[in-house]
Amino acid sequence: MVIIMLINYFVTAFLRYKDTFLLQKRSEDAKIASGMWYGVGGHVEDNEYQTPNAAVLREIYEETGLDSSFIDSISLKYVALNYEDSIYINYIYFGTIDTDKVIANDEGELFFVEIDEIKLKRFHPLIKACLEHRLNDNSNAIYSAVLDANGNVKFVEIRGEIDE
Repeated sequence: MVIIMLINYFVTAFLRYKDTFLLQKRSEDAKIASGMWYGVGGHVEDNEYQTPNAAVLREIYEETGLDSSFIDSISLKYVALNYEDSIYINYIYFGTIDTDKVIANDEGELFFVEIDEIKLKRFHPLIKACLEHRLNDNSNAIYSAVLDANGNVKFVEIRGEIDE
């Protein structure tokens, strides 16, 4: 028996502006993660599988109106994996921006959220774990993050300190 499993690829960006992060509260009507908080991002397009960096810049622009000229830095920090109805692979980036002027989108509302308030927001468990891990780890390492069947998240460093 051959089992065909769907694999979904996503990119997510957590963009810092001063002492806040740009977060999106997903619409209650959203197909994915309705009512939850996320960074900005979305699906990787067919022509972007080998270039998630291009996908994250495209998604940032589509969801915020910010092109690369407003991004001071952005780096891949997590390759996150989980299984729900299919396998989900999410390339999670962290970066800084030099403006708080963003445009609305139809995916949800955008907010600049103080770091202390982030812990009070409802995130997907894997996204929340990556965000909290990053807030406590300022290294330049890249990690894999896996949400196991028991709801636990495990981190493995897949690339040590790198020059950005």
